[in-house]
Amino acid sequence: TGKHRQAGAYVSLVEGNGSFVLTSEKLSLSLQQLISFYNLIDLDIIIIEGFKSALYPKVVLIRSIEDLPILNNVHNIYCIVSNINLPLELTKRYKVFNDSKESIDCLLKNKVGDVIG
Repeated sequence: TGKHRQAGAYVSLVEGNGSFVLTSEKLSLSLQQLISFYNLIDLDIIIIEGFKSALYPKVVLIRSIEDLPILNNVHNIYCIVSNINLPLELTKRYKVFNDSKESIDCLLKNKVGDVIG
């Protein structure tokens, strides 16, 4: 696989014994293309990171008070995950969780987002 990449392969894929590895340093897919790819796999949930302007519901991670301005630039916020005490107006406006497992359980239970496939 490494030799194929060094020789200029656009994409390299290894599959076997329950392992599946796809690598590419030149492949650039849109979010919709990535979701279509993931649709081939039987997944319960897809967590997308880094596509803040996408229309999908958002889980915003707030690690410190300095992260709060993120909330002004992100739309379609479903909930916030934070281990710090947030201002009261935020806890009234958004669902707030103290850990990511609770938020994922809520997302699955309420079928938040789009059903793919």
